[in-house]
Amino acid sequence: MTPFYVYLHVDPEGDVFYVGKGNGNRAWSKNRHPLWTKYVDNFGGKFDVKIYMDNLTEDEAIYLENGLMKQYGGQLVNWQNPYLEITSDVYLDYWAKKKANESNFDEVKKLELFDLLKAVGLYKKMIEKMIEYERKNISTSTKYIGKAKVVWEEYSKEQESSKSGKIVFLDRLTLCLKKLKLFDQIYKEIEEYLIVFPGAKKEPDIERMLKRAKG
Repeated sequence: MTPFYVYLHVDPEGDVFYVGKGNGNRAWSKNRHPLWTKYVDNFGGKFDVKIYMDNLTEDEAIYLENGLMKQYGGQLVNWQNPYLEITSDVYLDYWAKKKANESNFDEVKKLELFDLLKAVGLYKKMIEKMIEYERKNISTSTKYIGKAKVVWEEYSKEQESSKSGKIVFLDRLTLCLKKLKLFDQIYKEIEEYLIVFPGAKKEPDIERMLKRAKG
């Protein structure tokens, strides 16, 4: 059985910003999540690797990793950190709501054949629900501290500005509005959508929807 080790990533100012377990060359790998990359980029990509303890079983490594994460807590940029207020439960709740909302799409699309007004109402509700779970400000509910907090807040803002949402909801909504000849409302729906999901401005579908508003 290949032995495991537990390692620390330390920035040039001497602060531990990541705790991990692995074997082989994992500790030196730069193939990490975006938050880790953003943190390291602030130091020109420089960081030190310290092997905290090696020749461990995987269970021993998990136990030690967990203890070190508790010790360093909010200064870490680990994607999963049980010692931050934001835990996997928050992500599970997000994905559950997202999946439940999107599962209604096919049924609402079928409804377009029989009741356009009802379909419009349901598409609007789907967009409202999407805004609710997408807009949840995770960054304010965390216990990041110091440099990790600054990096997390910058990352969160970047994510917000690039969100485009499930644009197919808006696509079907505007199509229904066109069939109902409610052209002014198409502009209104698009404008409101882009306020919440500015990243959608780059989507070619938006141009097609705007043309629908012209009749």
